[in-house]
Amino acid sequence: MKKELASNTKELFFNNVAHEFRTPLSLILGPADQLLGEIDDPLHQQKLILIKRNALYLKQLIDQLLTLGKMETGNDNLSFQKVSLSSFFNELLYPFSDLAEMHGLTFKRTVSLDEQVYFGDLVKWKIVLNNLISNAVKFTPEGGEVEVKVFVLDNSLKVRVYDTGIGISPQKIPYVFDRYYQEQKHINHYLGTGIGLALCKEVTEQLNGRLYAESVVGEGSTFLWDIPLFGNEKEVLEVFTKANFMDSEEYLSKAASITNGDSLIVKTYEIDENTKEPVVLIAEDNVELRNILKDALSEYKIIEASNGQEAIELAIKYIPRIVVTDLMMPDVDGFELMELLKSDFRTNHIPIVVTSALSEVQHRIDALDKGASAFMPKPFNLKEVKLQIDNLLALQEFNTSDDNKYKLGYKSDLSKKDQEFIERLNATIKERMTKEHFSVANLSNTLNISRVQLHRKVTALCGCSSSSYIKRFKMASAAEWLKQDSLTISEVAFKLGYTSLAHFSRNFKEEYSISPKEFRTIA
Repeated sequence: MKKELASNTKELFFNNVAHEFRTPLSLILGPADQLLGEIDDPLHQQKLILIKRNALYLKQLIDQLLTLGKMETGNDNLSFQKVSLSSFFNELLYPFSDLAEMHGLTFKRTVSLDEQVYFGDLVKWKIVLNNLISNAVKFTPEGGEVEVKVFVLDNSLKVRVYDTGIGISPQKIPYVFDRYYQEQKHINHYLGTGIGLALCKEVTEQLNGRLYAESVVGEGSTFLWDIPLFGNEKEVLEVFTKANFMDSEEYLSKAASITNGDSLIVKTYEIDENTKEPVVLIAEDNVELRNILKDALSEYKIIEASNGQEAIELAIKYIPRIVVTDLMMPDVDGFELMELLKSDFRTNHIPIVVTSALSEVQHRIDALDKGASAFMPKPFNLKEVKLQIDNLLALQEFNTSDDNKYKLGYKSDLSKKDQEFIERLNATIKERMTKEHFSVANLSNTLNISRVQLHRKVTALCGCSSSSYIKRFKMASAAEWLKQDSLTISEVAFKLGYTSLAHFSRNFKEEYSISPKEFRTIA
């Protein structure tokens, strides 16, 4: 009993410390971001970047301490989910190319993986891999090289992180995974706390894996990470009796806050890709005000968040048509929420309506600059809020109507990120559409986005479903080939993956109101 009480007290202490540190950190990061957008002087910008970088580093340390605390108290369970290793590593490794470039490094990745689906705790995997790779980048001097090799051997996932950094002396290798151990000298003046690698080691042992290091002073280091892979839930439970299992949507929510040591419980809503009602997300920490807004917007499908972090997770999971958010919220405030949503290609198209007690002109300017479509100062008129949302939804409908819909990727009023998304979408379809069984599932896997996310994104930009967009793209390609007169109609159909000429002709006529033969005659 005393042991359990001590464990709970310790966890509460860690939670309280994390909360008390995160609040002032938000107050540091928010003004730093604002000033970075306002100040042109390079010297002052460098100082602000230093402030922001170290504030983010402090937040990372707090999160790591919180995770260690949870592991000590036994309240950090494993949660397994089905995973395609190739998709997981493509998503994980992509940002490190930019990070390495910022540090003047060459980043290489060798990923040799099969298409088999395994069970893994992806949240824990990210903790280890993000630490190992970011350390390799951090401790490698400019002009050096970082390489990540990934492969499966004997039902084990094996990751090798190589760098051409300063290296570690042989006598110190046995201690690098000890808590709070520090090397006395590090390149780029990064001393470290001795938390990151210790956390990696403890997480790895929790996963029944191995983590070890090899190094030559002056030449570089290699960190080797091996963990067992499981083909089904039974195999997992044979090793981890208290394992939890998540579906892909649950993982999206948990993984979105990987750096946040807290485990948020996010509501689940019965919303599929065919839901007719517009989905509106309300982010407001005052429950009474949230309920008033829900009542005023009752004709829509409402999902709700009590803080910014929860709002991010729900927005990524459900891709709402509109986000209504307060500015002053715990953990992640409205400014950060807008910044994160507008920086993610899955959510950057979503209009945001801000409601806030911060009603000074500068607050409005800051909100609009972060991407808000409308600003409603508190106390607001509910009818006015409703009209703002109605108008934004009507504008969406107009932009994606038959007369104005986004035809295949060239619309001037789209944001740069949305244009890049459409270009990537089109390139992927063009590359793969000749395959007979090419589908929305294939497209979403290639783009590293869920089917629901893809559907909502394409619908918002193009006014049609993902499957309809693929079909329209195929028909546009067919029209171009038919104009060239170098292929027969049957050859065009076969080239687009159709096994039935009648099926192809029917789809073509649905798009252009004439048959392929008639089209070729008048083209």
